[in-house]
Amino acid sequence: KVPIDGTSERITIQNIKLTIPDCSTKQTLKFDVWASQAANGKNVHCVVQNGSLVINEIRPSGLIYCTNPRQYEVNIFNNGPAIDNVSFKVRLDYSPIGILNSTDTLIYTSGLINLPANDTWTSGVLAYLPYSANYVSSGRPLLVEVTVPLRPNSSLALIQNSCGPLAVKFTSFTATQQKDKVVLNWQTAFEQNNKGFEVQRKLITGDYQTIAYVPSQAKDGNSNRALNYAYNDMDNLSSIKNIFYRLKQIDIDGKTSYSEIRVIKNEAGKTDVFIYPNPSREVANLIMPSGTGSVDILITDMSGSTIRRINNITADRYPIRSINPGTYLIKIYVTKTGETLVKKLVVL
Repeated sequence: KVPIDGTSERITIQNIKLTIPDCSTKQTLKFDVWASQAANGKNVHCVVQNGSLVINEIRPSGLIYCTNPRQYEVNIFNNGPAIDNVSFKVRLDYSPIGILNSTDTLIYTSGLINLPANDTWTSGVLAYLPYSANYVSSGRPLLVEVTVPLRPNSSLALIQNSCGPLAVKFTSFTATQQKDKVVLNWQTAFEQNNKGFEVQRKLITGDYQTIAYVPSQAKDGNSNRALNYAYNDMDNLSSIKNIFYRLKQIDIDGKTSYSEIRVIKNEAGKTDVFIYPNPSREVANLIMPSGTGSVDILITDMSGSTIRRINNITADRYPIRSINPGTYLIKIYVTKTGETLVKKLVVL
C-alpha cells in the first residue's frame, strides 16, 4: 500500500496462486480483475477486462552437472512462433522449494535471447562460482525464471540437484615450483564420505595422468575441521613450459569430483633457437638445443605469405636453402612445450 495523495492510495497485490486442473498442453486463460472502492463497497469497477494469460507456451528446464565445482545448463522450449528479446534469471532455491521468494540468491541474469519457433533454446554449460564450490550451496536446487516481453506472467522451473553437496570443501589448493620439484598443497574445511585424492598432471600435449594417490586424513572419511595435505612431484619437468595439476577426489562409494586446475609456468624451460649464418647467401642452419624434440617450421615473407612449411623435424640442426634474397620470418612451434618462437632471417 503506497499513499498517492491525501485521499488515494496505490495497492499492489502479488503472488496470487491459481490452481489449474490440467496444464500439460499450451493453454490461454482469459480473465477479468475487479476491485471495490474502500469508501463504498457497493461500487465496483473492472481493473482488467478480458486479460490473457498464456500457460505452458514457454517451458524452461535444466540440468545440474555433478562436477567440482558444480555447473548447470538451461533449456527453454517454445511451443509457438519465434519470440525475440526473451531473458531469464537463475537463482539458488531456498525454502519453500520451487517458489520464488526473497531468500533465493540470484546467481545469473541472461542477456536478451531469441527463441526459435517450436524448438528448444539451450544455454550451454554455465558455471556459478563461488556458490558451486561451497559445501552447502553446491547441493541446492536452482530456480529458472523466464520473462517474455509484453507478457504479464513469467515462467518458472525448478532444476533438481541430484548431486547433493560436495563431499569435500576445499579452502585452498596451490602448486609451487621449487628448483627441480613441484610442491602441491591443499586444505579441506569439510569432508564427508571421502576416501582420498588422486594427484593428476597434464603436460601441454597430453591428457591428465594420475601420478600419486593421497588417502583422506579424516576418520572414516568424515571431518568438519581443517585438514592439510601435501605432495611433491619429484619428476624434473623444468624443461616443460606449462604443467597442469588437479585433484580427483574419490568418495568411499566410488563417486568422484575434481578440484580447480593449477598451472606451473616454467620460464627456465623456455627454448631458444639460433640461425647461422644470418644474413646468409646459400644455406642458413636452424640450430635447436639438444632435447628440444619435434618442431614444426613455418617460413613467411614480411607480407605474411607462406614460403615454406616443414612439419615434425626432430634433428637438432635443419638447413634452410633455396630461398630467394629477401627478409623472412621463421616461426618454430615446439611440440613438447607448446611454445611458438619467431626469428628473422635475411637472405642476400
